Amino acid sequence: MPPRHRLALPLAAAHALFMFVWCALRHAAYGSRAHDLGAYHQIFFNASRGTLYNEIEGFHQWSAHFEVGLLWLAGPYRLHPTPLWLLATQAIACAASGLVVERLARRALADARLAVFAMAAALVTPQLLLAEHYDFHSITVCTLPLAVMALGVEEDRPITLALGALVAMSIREQMGLALVAACVAWCVRHGLTRRRALVAAALSALGLGVFAAEVLWIIPSYAGPGPRVFRYVAHYRRLGDTPAAVLRFALTHPLRTLGLALDGERKTYLLELASGAALPTAFGLFYFGANDPVRARIARIWAAARRCLWPLVLATPLLAIQLLSAHPPTFSIHFQYGAPLVPLVAAGAVAGARELESRARGGARLAVLAWLVATSLHALVTFVPEAWDRGGPLDVAFFRSPRAAALARATSLVPVGAYVSAQDAATPHLSGRVRRWPDAADLADYVLLDERGDPLASPTEIRAAAQELRREPGVRVLVDEAGVMLAQRRAGDADL
Repeated sequence: MPPRHRLALPLAAAHALFMFVWCALRHAAYGSRAHDLGAYHQIFFNASRGTLYNEIEGFHQWSAHFEVGLLWLAGPYRLHPTPLWLLATQAIACAASGLVVERLARRALADARLAVFAMAAALVTPQLLLAEHYDFHSITVCTLPLAVMALGVEEDRPITLALGALVAMSIREQMGLALVAACVAWCVRHGLTRRRALVAAALSALGLGVFAAEVLWIIPSYAGPGPRVFRYVAHYRRLGDTPAAVLRFALTHPLRTLGLALDGERKTYLLELASGAALPTAFGLFYFGANDPVRARIARIWAAARRCLWPLVLATPLLAIQLLSAHPPTFSIHFQYGAPLVPLVAAGAVAGARELESRARGGARLAVLAWLVATSLHALVTFVPEAWDRGGPLDVAFFRSPRAAALARATSLVPVGAYVSAQDAATPHLSGRVRRWPDAADLADYVLLDERGDPLASPTEIRAAAQELRREPGVRVLVDEAGVMLAQRRAGDADL
């Protein structure tokens, strides 16, 4: 394997810096369109003070996801509570996954410069860019440990595979299933030996055990009053009402399950997820000499599939979780759920380029360049326009507007730790007992309203709510300008 090209590390640093600045500017422009960044901001603010309560959604965070691997973020939050810690962590994790792809490509193609092109193609994949753009989420951070798991499979290093899996499982509950799939992929990629079978069985048992413990016991144990079940099983009601019922349906009706997984927009999602990476994979599988007999072609496809499609085996449980969900954002590249699959898709592309090179000299170069060009064009039409959208990093009109000044003044007047009801776009700018408006609008000490800060509520609805606050006895209006209103019910900070 040749040494790393001198541009690889600068490219990773450039991606991390670019996406951090992009997301920080979007945050400054009040560009959050959902509650994720505000929720995680409040979670780690509260964690730095001794509790993991998700104030935004009103439950203990471990009743949703057992994210013990992110607890270290409470340390920086203790120093200074800001969501910039989250955005920086996510940008670094995604950029580092590109370095893993670069190592995979360098090993497979024996060309350091071509490996940098493969790394660049992975880092401009629209699914990855849009996941980073969509604020912060723990599933996006899993991009790095999934890449490390893929590296362990390709390099036949079970310790590397296990380390990546341990980090992934500490962040997200479904990663136990990914470990099982990685063990299968490992055996597919390198063949089944007695030693490999024993190690794979042990790691698979660990993965299944962790997944079952988290979904059936740990996460439900943190739920509030009522049935103690994994809350997100509701997204799979088409298959069953409990995790056991979902599994039973999938095992007894495999064809119906496959049909549900490929229903509607899910097929389009798969094409968008693969993006330009599908080109090298397809070339590696289906490129033949003009005079090759049919039997030889079939044999080559079978052999190439074992070398090229093992990343698909690793991705299968994560794809199933996405595609079988009835929650549309789960199978859209405009949300974060597919981010961990990007390095796996890239690993398949690298394997395809290697396979093509073995059949046609110079084929790897053409395949990787085609991958980079196609993916860049895809990003150009899906990701780049977000820069000028309302609340985007280049929303110059916002930064110069009276609304920006009013929001800055309003958020500065809310003391740290206060009980606040605010819209999604404003919640990451507040630290305390922050609820999503209209939740707690009649109880909170402070209510922050922005006519243009909620895509789910019309300006007329926001104005009506503001008018009701003005008429409420004992309410003091602190800010009321440019469509922004901050109202205070009573003096004094709310206790956490």
